[in-house]
Amino acid sequence: MGWQFYITPAVAVVSALVALRALFSARELARKKSTIDLIEKTESTPNYRDLNAAFSEVRRSGAGFAGLLDDPPSDTRRRQINDYLNHYELIALGIRRGVLDESFYRAWMGKSFVRDWNEAAPWIEQERWRKQPDGSWKYHPSVFEHYERMACRWSREAIRLRDRPRVPPAEAQPITAGDDPLPALRRGDPGAP
Repeated sequence: MGWQFYITPAVAVVSALVALRALFSARELARKKSTIDLIEKTESTPNYRDLNAAFSEVRRSGAGFAGLLDDPPSDTRRRQINDYLNHYELIALGIRRGVLDESFYRAWMGKSFVRDWNEAAPWIEQERWRKQPDGSWKYHPSVFEHYERMACRWSREAIRLRDRPRVPPAEAQPITAGDDPLPALRRGDPGAP
């Protein structure tokens, strides 16, 4: 047996490696294209611009997100804030599942992503509490969990709700039709009165 015997397997291995590299490159390009398409599509739609404007208005207001706690759940502003935060949750989930490109999105929106999380985190914590039929409170950490995880991974300054003590809300709040009452913000939370 001569050296010619080894050429065919070597060529096959090299061909397989080249094919794998091409496959991974194509997947990476597709992820980046999906990320660019999502950013372009959402930021150019009137609906997203309205949601962004509503979120920014609440964020910059003196009352902040604490002012939303007194609004009825059907209030347009509360729904807009929730829809805006759901956009971030979708982004975080897409990144986690490998559908979107994390490094590209982080370079484009990383600071805003974390800033908006920190501003809304106390309100999100209130949204996680749900009153049970027996009158007790249950905390649902899955509400915006992907958004929280991503923001905390991207910045040491991100508020970690999972590290805070979970204190059930006061029982004195009335139940609003269609939603659970929201507990009061804790003293010292951003946006707390």
